[in-house]
Amino acid sequence: MKRSPLALTLALAVAVSACAPMAHVQQKPARYPHSSADADNNEPAKKHILEGAKLAKRAPLAAIGEYLAGAEAALAQLRRQPRDATAFRDYDFALSRVFSVIRDAKLSPWKGEFAVPGYVITHRKDSRKLWNPADYDLLPTDEIVVGGTAFHKPVRRTGLGAPLVAAHKAADENFRKEFLPSTHVYYGVTAVASFDGNRCTIAFEDPLAKESVQVSGRTFPLSGDFNTAFAMLVARDKPEKLGLTRLLHPAAHDDTLLLYRLQPFDPKRIPVLFVHGLQDTPASWGRTKRGRWRRCAGAAPPWRR
Repeated sequence: MKRSPLALTLALAVAVSACAPMAHVQQKPARYPHSSADADNNEPAKKHILEGAKLAKRAPLAAIGEYLAGAEAALAQLRRQPRDATAFRDYDFALSRVFSVIRDAKLSPWKGEFAVPGYVITHRKDSRKLWNPADYDLLPTDEIVVGGTAFHKPVRRTGLGAPLVAAHKAADENFRKEFLPSTHVYYGVTAVASFDGNRCTIAFEDPLAKESVQVSGRTFPLSGDFNTAFAMLVARDKPEKLGLTRLLHPAAHDDTLLLYRLQPFDPKRIPVLFVHGLQDTPASWGRTKRGRWRRCAGAAPPWRR
């Protein structure tokens, strides 16, 4: 029996789609990139970070205290030398590991004040409707490897802060009314810690909304990860599988009709509406999104300015 060219083309398209996912993600341990060449000024932060790593599994609260001490020591060095690349690295790494320990030990620090050895942790209250850190799993992006046909490498901006993926713990059944892409919410945020005595206040900043942050009386570039959260969403929902089947059987997929936003609404900005074709999906705009992310990440590192 002979097959028509159209049938062969469609079969080939399905086969290629099945074996070449747009996105896949995997977790890997983050490794502290220190060396014997690090300056003596960075030794206090390095000492606390290495001690935190030793305590992470057997004494998670003590480990958090050590990592916060490392971040505070790195921040003190940045106040003295605002372009110290090693101090930026140590601050970001130490603060990221705080969230690693919180996740691995299944701690719940965001419902009120949270005490660890040496510090009392609080978080800055946020006016954003959907943002309460207690509702999210906060995943450090330096532990996530992205890949796939649409995600070749992470798009990041170097600066101060721990880039995270905020993954909503519960499915949001009102996602259509809230203009979200899925019942599962993933969004990129950056945690920034400030210190006042033994109090550590953590703010969760949106790197798409701002490029700098004020900490300890100084202004620093805000670090950010711009595509890991979206890669996690695409890897979970696999929108690329819908394009062909919606073209052939549109009535069966009426429930996938959706208008959603990529970031919280900002009344000071003009919304841009992207509409994809019949055989496409929202993932078809990936290249345009990556261009936008790269422009957000395009600022030179602070130590090269």
